Amino acid sequence: MTSTLVIGGGLAAQRCIEALRREGAEGTITMVSDEPILPYDRPPLSKEALSGDQFPDTSFRTTDWYEDNNVELVLGDPATDLETGSGTVWLASGAQHSADRILLATGSRARMIPGFDAFLNSHVLRSAADAHILRDALVPGAKLTIVGAGFIGLEVASTARKLGVEVTIIEAEDIPLRGILGHELGTWLADWHRREGVDLRCGTGVASVKGERIAEAVVLSDGTEIPLDHLLVAVGAAPNSQWLESSGLNIENGIRCNAVGRTDAEGIWAAGDVACHWDERLGRHHRTEHWEAAGAEARAVAKDMLGLPAGAEPMSSFWSDMYGVRLQHLGKSSDSDRLEIDGETDSLDFEAVWYDGDTPTAALAVGRPRSLPALRKLFTVPTPNQ
Repeated sequence: MTSTLVIGGGLAAQRCIEALRREGAEGTITMVSDEPILPYDRPPLSKEALSGDQFPDTSFRTTDWYEDNNVELVLGDPATDLETGSGTVWLASGAQHSADRILLATGSRARMIPGFDAFLNSHVLRSAADAHILRDALVPGAKLTIVGAGFIGLEVASTARKLGVEVTIIEAEDIPLRGILGHELGTWLADWHRREGVDLRCGTGVASVKGERIAEAVVLSDGTEIPLDHLLVAVGAAPNSQWLESSGLNIENGIRCNAVGRTDAEGIWAAGDVACHWDERLGRHHRTEHWEAAGAEARAVAKDMLGLPAGAEPMSSFWSDMYGVRLQHLGKSSDSDRLEIDGETDSLDFEAVWYDGDTPTAALAVGRPRSLPALRKLFTVPTPNQ
């Protein structure tokens, strides 16, 4: 039987294993994770994990599930090297694992601004351990400064405000998420957070941090000084591919692979945040850091491993929760010249569709989770028989 080695403990790793078993793969599967706990889902880390009476269990499956599906778990032992010719992976403990086929799904790590990690009250949010630490900091009346108005920064701000935390966000761009939402809806998003009590400062950066071992304040590029109790750096993520430097794989901006996850090395695939896939729509390799994309990529890898057709490439999509409202996005709004909105943006109950001429390129549903299937149909090209 064919053996499979999955490096990583995130969504892509889990979904690939599930798909392999669902499609009838019978060989042994070994899953290697650098974290010492059962593989778990990450989106709740910026939301439920930071509030509530207890830290939630977001494990994908129970220990029994892995045993029942003949999946060997190797936890708390990160991969350190890969020899593509023999299909062998070395771990930090010195252990070696070889397999007929290997999935590289080591995800990404939070970027840290140089020097900020010297402060004991400076945080990032990528792992359950990070969430445990940040959770303890979010007490009523505390002052939290967030550097970066991406999804992590905005979701944490939403959770923190509900907990009574005073929140300031520093964003270098003039409008948050402008590359995804454009000028009009990016401005709407910023205004929404301000109405919720967030001090959102755009078009500026952090020039310095005051304090010794404890950060006491940030000084902005315009000279403004903002006192703080805790600092969260939320300026994006870098692919966890540095351990592959001697492997011979192309790891520029993630692991280079084709549309179904195959790398240049025989028997080795990549999926999730660490993968840099060929995107036929864009005509170039592209790395996508979204939950839904990771799952779709993993399922495509599993099918390709088994010699099955992967199916059509799914449309780019993601979702977010802020202040109890669900945001769902489809497509790429950067390829548009027109925006149409159905509903009232200030009521947090609307749909938006971007067009390039008469062709829809992207859609956003805010507070309307049931409208997503209809929005998806906008992008379905009918066949002659339909």
